[in-house]
Amino acid sequence: MQEERAMYLETHPTSANAYYTRDLLALVGPVDDLKVPRVREGDFHPRILPTELRGGNPWVLSQLSEAWGRAGFGDLRKSR
Repeated sequence: MQEERAMYLETHPTSANAYYTRDLLALVGPVDDLKVPRVREGDFHPRILPTELRGGNPWVLSQLSEAWGRAGFGDLRKSR
């Protein structure tokens, strides 16, 4: 993600601005306190991280979340 931010900064007139933390629900399990690089303007988003289910069907998200919860992994919607 840092490399992606560095490439982004080469073409955008802004500067790096530390990190923010994010919890990520991955297929292999939860990743807590992931450090995500950011820029001062706030318009950089690493491609590897989903911002949300783009164009996702709310019913499908609900079904996935319920199944995830029944499997003992918590609420999928809270991890975003």
